[in-house]
Amino acid sequence: MTTFVIWGEDDHAVRAKSLATAYATTAASIKDKPKTIAGLDKLAFWGHGDTTSFCGLSPDNFVACVGEWRKKNPGLTTVEMLTCNARHKQTNTDSYTDKVITALTRKQSRSADMVKFRALPVATTKSGKTCDWSILKWHPASATWAYVAAPTKHVTNREDKDMHDAVVMLENFKTPRGSVEGYRLAFAAFSALKVMTPAHPYAIKYKLDAAKLEEFNAKLNEVKNDAYIMAGTLGLLRWLLVDIK
Repeated sequence: MTTFVIWGEDDHAVRAKSLATAYATTAASIKDKPKTIAGLDKLAFWGHGDTTSFCGLSPDNFVACVGEWRKKNPGLTTVEMLTCNARHKQTNTDSYTDKVITALTRKQSRSADMVKFRALPVATTKSGKTCDWSILKWHPASATWAYVAAPTKHVTNREDKDMHDAVVMLENFKTPRGSVEGYRLAFAAFSALKVMTPAHPYAIKYKLDAAKLEEFNAKLNEVKNDAYIMAGTLGLLRWLLVDIK
């Protein structure tokens, strides 16, 4: 049983190669043609994503690409999709993965339809809101990731503001702003903190007065309730994925 990792845009090559190391395999660009690989049963794609494109491919073209891989590797059973935003609608009616499911219903997609597609979950906040935006952050030095999502912020041209605010809050605990290395430990520190006090190392480092502490704690509470954050090591990323069909 073999996994093969494929990166989309060139700026995802390093993380794809690191993922391949975690999976004890190799990686290549999506620009390379599908090939026969002994024992291949899983493909893991990692690239940029939004409602219209993933790894530089439209939903129809992505499904066609998977179909070409399966023609050369009949044992291919699973495709993993690692990216930002593909599970969420942003301000549109359908997400990228919604469109992939539609594409799989077409006759020309029969080969790809034999494959199970898996992706990051549609994120839901603690307060019960379904998120519209997501980002998959990557920290090379620690080989850790963070999946951060939030609903739409109704601000002109900044609809993903709450998502980015959640990223900032998480990274307050990660070096260089915070004191721990990587997203996994930063997530643990974020999760454990209920209220920041004047004695907290971050408060001391940045000389937070009473007003700044109140502001920080209000944002901390907002992120905990109205955003979604998950983080871990590369080896754990696969276990966060869910079937999309």
